[in-house]
Amino acid sequence: MMTRAIAFGAVCPGLTSSCVSCVQTDRLTFPHGAMVLVRCRELGVYKLLGESSLQCQNGVWTHRPPACIPTTMLTNFTEDSPPTVLIKIPSGSASVEPSGDLAVFPGSILHLECLFSRKLGNPEWTWTSTFRQFLTGWAIAAEEREWKYRLSIYYTKPQDSGVFTCSTPRGLTNSITVHVTERHLKPHERFFIPNYHFYRIDRQSGRKGGTAVAVRKGIPHIHVDLPPLVSVEATGVCIPIGNSEVLLAAVYKSPSKAWSDADITELLSFRPVHCEPMEINDPYLTSRVEGTRLGQVAVFQCPIGFRLNGTSNLTCQASGRWSAPVPYCMPIICPRLETEDPHLSLVEHNTSYGGRAVFRCAWGYRLTAPPGIECEVDGQWSGPVPSCEGVGGREIHRRMSVVYGEHSMSRSRVLAWHEGASTLLVLVLVRLAMLASNVDDMTSHEISKF
Repeated sequence: MMTRAIAFGAVCPGLTSSCVSCVQTDRLTFPHGAMVLVRCRELGVYKLLGESSLQCQNGVWTHRPPACIPTTMLTNFTEDSPPTVLIKIPSGSASVEPSGDLAVFPGSILHLECLFSRKLGNPEWTWTSTFRQFLTGWAIAAEEREWKYRLSIYYTKPQDSGVFTCSTPRGLTNSITVHVTERHLKPHERFFIPNYHFYRIDRQSGRKGGTAVAVRKGIPHIHVDLPPLVSVEATGVCIPIGNSEVLLAAVYKSPSKAWSDADITELLSFRPVHCEPMEINDPYLTSRVEGTRLGQVAVFQCPIGFRLNGTSNLTCQASGRWSAPVPYCMPIICPRLETEDPHLSLVEHNTSYGGRAVFRCAWGYRLTAPPGIECEVDGQWSGPVPSCEGVGGREIHRRMSVVYGEHSMSRSRVLAWHEGASTLLVLVLVRLAMLASNVDDMTSHEISKF
């Protein structure tokens, strides 16, 4: 069922039918002006009784919902049932449109088979096309000639389009509307099949068209590039089954071309692409490889403390090569630190991931930031290098020279006052420089004189 237009206003209820072959839409509502096309599920096996086109007008349908009537194939060939019409396409292609009409590709061979018991009489075929006459009669095969009354259209042309009706001796009928036309794929941006992946190859020159394959989502598959073909156009996907693959291809041959044995051989002998197995020599590199078939993926990662150098995901391509070289793991190293502050020194310096750099200031200075930073996973330090600043106060330096007999010593005394404090803090730093060789004999009493 298909909605053609939407407008605002009163709504119509969903369509219901007692026929099991009809599409049920009783859970839907349709706005004023909506157009709905109705058809039976199986073309020719059921006969649509009623109007196939309905429109919602102010909350009421313009016609009563139609019904699908079973035909002779379902009623054991009773006389009071309309005849079944089966569709056979020995050559070419055809499809049922949403409206219930049969679209046939030009140049096809079409057989419409009216199922009726021969012992009850001869049915009759009629058609609306005036282009030419068509062959009709009972099937020749022994197993078919008692119940199949056939109409054949060889090498269909657009002028053959029309309504083809089979009538029984009692006047019961069933009809098929045939349109002979070349259908083109809709543009990519307007083509969508719910729950399916869709692959298509459009013809690049001449009359527009192409081939396409639809694969239901959830089925493992990969779109493949088929070899160049001369007489046909093809789109293919490979579906893995066990340890091998099956090629599923949509193939089109123009009626004006003959089959090429080379093309058939290429398609039948086609083998999916495989990439070479990977050599992984890095002891730190871990991998998860789906396989070596076309489209399969290999994923790589490194442990903590290492950086992956290269691409983490590799795909087996149609060329038979992986999309990139195998990556490798490099240890994470932070840049070495340099201290420009003369009062700042490094007491620990580990540049590997997780390592620390620890700083210290000279006496009389303090750090302006935490004393340690860490090498992080991005190869950068967790913070900047700190600096040193002098402790608040003023310094007084006096240089004194004292001679003890033959010993000459040089000594500095430093006095400092902590600003804001009431207590005088006296710090004494003694440096000794000896002209003689033995100063260790100095007593604490002698030093205290300074």
